Amino acid sequence: MWVAGNSNTPPSVLKILVKDDDFSVRQAIAYSSDNPEILAMLVNDSDNFIRYNLATNNNASPETLAILATDNDPGVRRRVAQNSSVSQETLKTLIS
Repeated sequence: MWVAGNSNTPPSVLKILVKDDDFSVRQAIAYSSDNPEILAMLVNDSDNFIRYNLATNNNASPETLAILATDNDPGVRRRVAQNSSVSQETLKTLIS
């Protein structure tokens, strides 16, 4: 988990860790990664807590946030709406 949350961990390692069975490893990446490509790999994670953390990460790409805006979990959608990086277009999706 400590490696996954370290900002100096290379993307090549994070690409392996996003597939880890351990929830806390994926959660650390979703919460702390500044790499939009790596974050996008978690957008369909089966665990909503991972998607919660992803939705609050200001480094998530507009595309990732747009996908999360249509998530079945209202908690994920709420966190997207609160993300300071969310686009106006995605906000419109959330209110429609």
